[in-house]
Amino acid sequence: MNVLAIGAHPDDIELFCAGTLARYAQAGHNVAFAVICDGAGGVPGVAQEESRRIREAESRSAASIIGATVHHLGWRNHGIPADDGAVLQLLEVIRKTDPTVVISHALSDCYIDHQRTSKLVDDAVSLSTVRDVETESPWLPHQPCLFYMDTTLGLSFHPNEYVDITSVIEVKRAMLECHRTQTSLVFENPHEPSIMEIMEMSALFRGIQCGARYAEAYRLEPRWDRTMIWRLLP
Repeated sequence: MNVLAIGAHPDDIELFCAGTLARYAQAGHNVAFAVICDGAGGVPGVAQEESRRIREAESRSAASIIGATVHHLGWRNHGIPADDGAVLQLLEVIRKTDPTVVISHALSDCYIDHQRTSKLVDDAVSLSTVRDVETESPWLPHQPCLFYMDTTLGLSFHPNEYVDITSVIEVKRAMLECHRTQTSLVFENPHEPSIMEIMEMSALFRGIQCGARYAEAYRLEPRWDRTMIWRLLP
C-alpha cells in the first residue's frame, strides 16, 4: 500500500503523524511526505534562502529514518496561493505517489497554512480521479481515503480513529529531533511549550483516550467516493 502524508511546514508531519507513518513503514508499506511550505521564516536570524535549504535538509533527514520519499512544493509560509496552480502541483504529487491513504491537516487547526493546506488537499484528492484534469501522471481509478490528523494540542478536533504508537515513540522522537531549528527554539514566553513538549503531551493525552501509552488521533470524514469498509490505519 502507498501512504502519503501532506504537511504545511517541514516539521508538521513529524509532529502529528510520524508514529503512524513509522508503523506503516515497518509493515512494509511505501510512505511519502509532501511539504507545502518551505518554512523559511522559521529560523530566526538566518537569511531566507539558507533557512529554506536547512529546513528542507531537516525534512529529508527525518523522512530517511523510515525510508520515506519527500516532495517539497516550495511555497513560502503564509503564501499558499488560492489558485489552480497550487492544486495542480499537489494533484501531480498525489497521482505520482498513487496513495491508498492520504493524511493531512484538519480545517479546524489554528494556523492559516494548516487551514489552506487542508482545503488544498481536499480539492486535489477530489480531482485525482477526474480524467479531463490533466497532469503529467495519469488520473487515479479510485480516490485516496483522506484522514485528518490531530490539531495543535488537540483543540477543536474530535477524533474517530486512533493509532497506538507506543512501540515507535522513539522513532517519532528521533524524526522530530531532526528538525533542530525548531526543537532548539527558546520562546520569549516561559510558559509556552516547546515543540517536543507539545508532541509528548499530545501523544500521552491521545494514548489515555484509547487505552495506550502513546497514540496519534485521526478523523475520517466519510464520503461515498472515498470511504472503505476495512480499517486502513495500522
